[in-house]
Amino acid sequence: MSVEGKPDRYDRNTRHDHLICRRCGKLVDISLADMTSDLERQVGFKIEAYDLKIQYLCPECRREQPAGSDL
Repeated sequence: MSVEGKPDRYDRNTRHDHLICRRCGKLVDISLADMTSDLERQVGFKIEAYDLKIQYLCPECRREQPAGSDL
């Protein structure tokens, strides 16, 4: 798994996605419904794999963020 500005990481092979803190880079594994069949219907061909990374602000960074700041 690649995250800009961080070393590559190797993750387990089971289907899962990731939350990535946009400030500190902390990773959290999450399980969402497999979207492969929906994507294949939309594009009309077989999807081999996808990597979904959702950015958020983790609770620790949120506490440290100045009030009213977008970071």
